[in-house]
Parts: sequence; C-alpha cells; structure tokens
Amino acid sequence: RHDILTHALQRVNDEGWTEDAIATGTLDAGLPPSYIGQASSATSPFGSADLVAFFMEECNKNLGRQLMEENNVRQEQGGNVTGSTVESVSLRINKA
Repeated sequence: RHDILTHALQRVNDEGWTEDAIATGTLDAGLPPSYIGQASSATSPFGSADLVAFFMEECNKNLGRQLMEENNVRQEQGGNVTGSTVESVSLRINKA
C-alpha cells in the first residue's frame, strides 16, 4: 500500500488526485496489472481520498522531522522557545 501510494503521488501532477494515479502508481511500483483495484485498506479498497490522506500524513511526518532537527540545532545554540514557536507556525503555514 505504501509503495503504491508513494508512486501514485509522483503521478498527481499529470493525473490529479484520482484512481488513475493510483493505478499508474501500482504499475510504477512494479506490481502486475492484476493488482490495480485490488489493493485495500483494513476496511475497503482505497481510492483518491486515501491518496490525499497519505500525502497529508507524509507531509506531517516530514514537517515533524524538520522541526525536530531545527529544535535540536536551536537547543545546541541556546536559542529561545518563543522564536522556535513562531518559526514552527510559519513553516507549517508555508508547507500547506
């Protein structure tokens, strides 16, 4: 599932947030055409909404890692928490 959605994200610019992007992502992940439409979550086959949710999850994970790295650097340099909060909020808004 992760591999399919990761590859599907690379197709969003061309195919949009669609099930076509997921189908192409399935093939790009090296899976046979018979897997198209067969991948599923715990409750149902996944579709474009799952692609959007996956994108948001990945963005939040990347943001969390970046903020943690910046916080570690700031602590090593003796930076203040207020500046960190302002920069974190600004970074989140700009990544939206």
